[in-house]
Amino acid sequence: MNRTIAAALAVTLLLPAAAGAQPQDCGSIIARDPQLARSTSALERTGIMENLRGLGPITVFAVTDQGIARQPENLAQMLFPIAGGSLGGPDMDPVLAPNVVNAHIVDGRIGADQLRPGMSLRSRSGGSIQVVEEGGRLALHPGPGGFSIGARPADAHLVQPDIGCSNGVVHKIDHVLVR
Repeated sequence: MNRTIAAALAVTLLLPAAAGAQPQDCGSIIARDPQLARSTSALERTGIMENLRGLGPITVFAVTDQGIARQPENLAQMLFPIAGGSLGGPDMDPVLAPNVVNAHIVDGRIGADQLRPGMSLRSRSGGSIQVVEEGGRLALHPGPGGFSIGARPADAHLVQPDIGCSNGVVHKIDHVLVR
């Protein structure tokens, strides 16, 4: 076999492996994570998932199912419903849910090492996410601006930071960023 044919064959055989090694977009990363099932459902049902598959860079603070379960049940069902839930079933609030989902998305790629106490990040909902220090560790706090749903704000902590995506980064957090 001559060298040209051998080189072409080698490239052809390597292409599928190289294509499989490509990083996935933020939407795909979130959708395949079993700890983010309720966030995935909310992203899909609000139509925001497609935005996470597009151009970036973006930073997504994705709330784990366990973090959503920490919310009052009526709030969790209104914003991140699960079928068969005792309040609201599979319906979600068509106005509040997209705003809450967008409150967890920031334009630009912001790694955990870039987060500093005193930072204010502008979310896609128009509000802010404040970076604070709490007990010697960084926390995220829903800041002023945007909207309020009357919830008692609580700080969210990064439980799995810096999940790389082709169009940004995902940080898994343990609390919903609402106020």
